Amino acid sequence: MRICLLAFFSCLVIASCRQDPAPLQKAETASDSDSLPVITLGSGGGFTGLWTGYEIRIDGSVCTWSGEDPDSSAKTFLKKISPAEVESLDSLLAETLPVLSDPGNFSYLIRQRNQPPVIWNQASEEGQKLTGFYESLISRIENNYDTLD
Repeated sequence: MRICLLAFFSCLVIASCRQDPAPLQKAETASDSDSLPVITLGSGGGFTGLWTGYEIRIDGSVCTWSGEDPDSSAKTFLKKISPAEVESLDSLLAETLPVLSDPGNFSYLIRQRNQPPVIWNQASEEGQKLTGFYESLISRIENNYDTLD
């Protein structure tokens, strides 16, 4: 009886440590690139597996999202930025984003248009540099953009 209980709890512990794949690692099914956001930013994972982030669309709409996957999470409109600012962020990301897929317990992601997402954790030096870049982008979105009327 003790062996059965020990085996059961061992399986339970192993199953609870299973790491779900990071969001956006699924194959894209949308064929129209205009229907996808220009930029998707997010962070999350951990024990709950929940992520939060921002989505910027071609028209300058900035939306927040929260859930397991930004593509299937409900979006809440936050504000609108100018098309010039969208283009500025788009070109900045095109120049600076490396190809990286290194999710961890708590991860970050940046996806530009329909490109594969850049996903990382802070365990490596490259991950720490990307986290600083990510935080500057988040700060720029949250603090430096005025809402357009």
